[in-house]
Amino acid sequence: MPDFIEPALLLSLRDITKIYTIGDQEVHALDGVDLDIYHGEFVAIMGPSGSGKSTLLNIIGCLDAPSGGSYELDGIDVSEMDETEQAHVRNQRIGFVFQGFNLLPRTTALKNVELPLLYGHRKDLTEVATAALEKVGLGDRLYHKSSQLSGGQQQRVAIARALSMNPPLILADEPTGNLATKQSEEIMGIFQQVNNEG
Repeated sequence: MPDFIEPALLLSLRDITKIYTIGDQEVHALDGVDLDIYHGEFVAIMGPSGSGKSTLLNIIGCLDAPSGGSYELDGIDVSEMDETEQAHVRNQRIGFVFQGFNLLPRTTALKNVELPLLYGHRKDLTEVATAALEKVGLGDRLYHKSSQLSGGQQQRVAIARALSMNPPLILADEPTGNLATKQSEEIMGIFQQVNNEG
């Protein structure tokens, strides 16, 4: 019988806190969060509005710093990094998919996906971006501008952009919030397919 191999730890949060000061009030958005996520896991963070979900995603995505606690991503302590180091981590290790797509409207799908590759100093921009768009079913829409695409297609471009650097972590903040039910199911299907393919 083969030995069971436990997946490697992707990220580890320990006692993460986030406190916002509004006037003379302190708002505790996060209060001692512990979380481990392993490579290959597909995780949903759920809770009511105002419960700290977006704050937690912003910390995991190195878009905001915690007030306290520690955060390791792939064994690297990112909680103490400066802004330049965190920007490098975001570009190389984290893909983002947002509810509002965040695409450049007068730019083609291909150019939108090439953008993180450009910042990552990749030489094979077009080849990698084309492959990412084909993976999400938009190989026939490479040269369509974002404004010429449906909401579901725009979100597929955003997913392709997130996949383009082949990051170990993809964060999606309400990725189906602006989509109809059928489009939402298609987008979640793409996430599941990407996860199944590793």
